[in-house]
This record gives sequence, structure tokens and C-alpha cells, in this order.
Amino acid sequence: MKSFFSKLTKKLSNVAEISEDTLNSFREKVEGLDSNLQYRDFKNRIVNNNFSEIKTDLENAISSEVALNGRNLYLTDLKECFNNVNSLLDGAMLEKQTLVEQIYNVFTSFLLFGFLYENDYFKPLARKRSQLIYRDEYGDLNIDHWFNELERFAEKHVYRVNCYIEAHTTHESRTRYLPYGKHLNLLYNDDGFGILDHSIDFALERFIENEDSAPTEDLSSIIDPYDYEKAIAEAISKLGAEARVTQGSGDQGADVIADYAGENYIIQCKLYSRPVGNKAVQEVAAAKQFYEGDYAIVITNNSFTKSARMLAEKLGVVLLHHSQITDVFGESDTNSVTVAYDEDDLYESMMESLRSPETERLKQHASEFLSIFEPAVSENMFVFDIEDCSSYVACFASHDDYVFRTYIDYLFKLTDELSYDEKILFTLNDVKEDTLEYAENLDIRLFTDEKILDYLQELIDIHIDEE
Repeated sequence: MKSFFSKLTKKLSNVAEISEDTLNSFREKVEGLDSNLQYRDFKNRIVNNNFSEIKTDLENAISSEVALNGRNLYLTDLKECFNNVNSLLDGAMLEKQTLVEQIYNVFTSFLLFGFLYENDYFKPLARKRSQLIYRDEYGDLNIDHWFNELERFAEKHVYRVNCYIEAHTTHESRTRYLPYGKHLNLLYNDDGFGILDHSIDFALERFIENEDSAPTEDLSSIIDPYDYEKAIAEAISKLGAEARVTQGSGDQGADVIADYAGENYIIQCKLYSRPVGNKAVQEVAAAKQFYEGDYAIVITNNSFTKSARMLAEKLGVVLLHHSQITDVFGESDTNSVTVAYDEDDLYESMMESLRSPETERLKQHASEFLSIFEPAVSENMFVFDIEDCSSYVACFASHDDYVFRTYIDYLFKLTDELSYDEKILFTLNDVKEDTLEYAENLDIRLFTDEKILDYLQELIDIHIDEE
């Protein structure tokens, strides 16, 4: 406001009929207004527009669950924005447009980080990034496959990102920035995943840079297979194991042998530009027998084919992406490792589970249970109404938790714009607790035989009462 009055007095000073005494008197009145509460309130509302409201938005965000108890890596940036807004409101001469754009960029990054962190997407994305960014035989960095995958991921998740933003902001806070530019919209447009994919990449880079236990971060830049074996051995050694590279010829299928926590690990390393197949699994299983090892492991920069995963499960071989080394040697728990999937294999695995005898059994049960409601049936899905209540029941069985979660994502995307009162996934009895919670967060209820019978009995009772 002072800058406004200084400009005004400067203009007035150029008017011949205004005396110096009049100007001095006018300046005194202007300076005296700062002690008037009503004037200060007027000044804040008129000059600073909605910065008081923006300050409240920032304050709420800093104390919200999106701050992740201080683990959100954009929290410090958000606090810096808060301090800058305070300075502006206290009279500091800051460029408002620049400040708004700074706040907008930090706010969107803060919310996106919260979404990715709370859904446990960072580690799978980091692993996928490591798989798809590589140096070719000329030493040039190839990033095309990674950005294609990012675009696919962003397109698939843009709706859920927007739902997350809406859940953690108000309509007023989301439109607070629009007067400063139509592009300053906290929500992504339907075609906005082109912006979202780059935002995810920036957030992921920040996450990777912040990871404390990252002895494998340089493995993706290696192009020589023998150098890769040595680097794997060094990474394992840094985690407290005794690891050595074998001599090559006569190694019987073992590239690295490691002793850790009193147990012996026989490891084959595969630096591949394609998913690893059966041969590596067969070789390391044989090497485990030869060296009388406790564990057989294949470690790669890529993923594994479906047949390799099936054979590994049969032979008791652990399959790892090199970013998962800490999951085994950092915790000494080979049972906690989830195999890195190739996207096509994952889809094929999901389709196989849909055609499996267990899913067929669930469909038969559901058909018997639901016949009284005369549902519309499409493959493994049943839709029916009772008065104003509409229900959607899908059947799916898989013992692979990652495949099971992929189907939950698929089911969510299939029904997210449909107004069903109940979305139910009828499945087996061995669903993990965190998977149950994951489905509930997407408003999908998981029922086993026993639970769905209880639910259907309630519906039957309602049906009988109506008649």
C-alpha cells in the first residue's frame, strides 16, 4: 500500500498548484494510517489480495496428514513459502506473481509426493526407472522406455491423483491461484497426464536422492557384465556380508558367493536388456547344490519372464532386481521380497488368474448365492439392484499378492465413474491384511466365502421384507 501512496504523492508533486506543505501533510496522514487497525485490515485485503487465505492454506497443509509426520520431502519448501507469505503480509516488497507460482509449484509437488508415498509407489517406480534407463553399447544413456512407462503410469493414475488432491484441499484453496494464471490449477486435466508424468519424475528423483541406504544406485550405469558382477559383490559387502566374485570358468553357474548372518548365498548376476529367462534359474539352482548353499539368487538390472518366475518358485530360487539387494542382505529375509514384474507378464498373469479353476469356483458360488436377485452377468462380474441399492460383485483368485493388487487397480479403474453403492471383490481366504486395507482405500470390499454369505443373508432378509 505504501508503494501505491508513494506513487500517488510523486504524481501530486508534479502538480504546480500543490504546495510542499500540503504534500508533507498528506505524507504524514498516510504514514499515520499504519497505526489504524481498520486501515491495516483494508490494506491486507486490497493490496495483498488473497495472500492471507494462501497463508492459511499453507498452514493447514504443513500440519496435515500429507506432511507424513515430517517425511514429505517438500515440507521444508512449503515452510519456506509460508515464511515468504508472512514477509509479504508484513510489508516486504516481493513480486507477487513470482511468489504465487513458487507456492503453486511447491504445493502441487507436496500433494503428489503424499499420494505416491501413501500408496507405496516410490520403490516400484524407482525399480522400474532403474530397469528402463540404461546405457547402450556406445555408452549413451537411453531414457525413451522410461518416459513411455511414465506416461502410461500417469495416464492410469491421473484420476486417483485428482481424487487425492480433492480429499486434502478445499475448492477455495484449489482455485486460489487461478487469478494469477489459468495454468495454475491444482487438479490435472483429463489430458494433463503429460504434465503429471514429468512431475512424478521430479518427485521420484528427489525420493531417490534422499534414500539413505542406496549402495546399488550406480549399478544402472554399468554396461560390462563382469563389472556388474563385481559391483554386485561390493554392494552386498557394504551391507555387512562377505561377498566374492567367482573365477568365471568352472564356477558351476555361480557369479558371486556371499556369507551373511551365518548362511551361504549362491548368486548369478544377469546384466540384460530384456527380461531374464529360465536358463539363469536352472543354472543357479544347480550351483546351489554344487556349493551346498542355503539360498540361490538371480540378480538382474531387468525383470523376469513368467516362466522364469514359475520355475524359480518350484526350485526355491529368489529373483531380485538389484535395487532389492537391501531387502535381503539388509534384513536377512528372503520371504519379504516381491519379484520385479515385466508389464506384459503381469497382464498375462492376471488374465491367467481370471481363467483359473479357483476363479471359476468363485464364479459358480457367486452365481448360486446371487440367483435370487436375478443379476446381470458378464464373465466374472455380477450386477444387481435391491430397491435403491446397486451392487457390483467381481470374482478373482490369485495367490500372488502383486497380481491381486493389479486386479484391484483394474477393478477400480473399471468402476470409478459408475455409481454403485457396493463394490465387492469375491475372493479366497488368504488375503493379506495390507491388501485388504489397500482395497478398502479404493472403496472396494473384499469378501471370502464366509463373509459374503453373511452379506448376502442381509440382502436376502431385505428382499424378503420387501415382499
